[in-house]
Amino acid sequence: MACFLRFLFIADNNRLLRSTMAGTHVTLLVSEAVYRASGITLDLITQRIFWCDSLLDYIETVNYHGQDRHMVVRGQSAFFTKEKVYLKALILILIN
Repeated sequence: MACFLRFLFIADNNRLLRSTMAGTHVTLLVSEAVYRASGITLDLITQRIFWCDSLLDYIETVNYHGQDRHMVVRGQSAFFTKEKVYLKALILILIN
């Protein structure tokens, strides 16, 4: 889970959700082609959500409204446990 002022973002294995901090007004952001979303992080400047899918081996991103979805990286090197976005740079923590 990650929060940004008034939103709470939740990666629930096969979907990505947004709700208010009280847990009300839950909005489904992504449900297609998400099988094991294992972590999320927020880019507060561009208002984007990044998540990794350890089953499909990729990192994807959408905006806070679930639009403008695209893949950031895919392949053998995309098995991550955590990722952070800092000043428009994606920092990845790899599993050895």
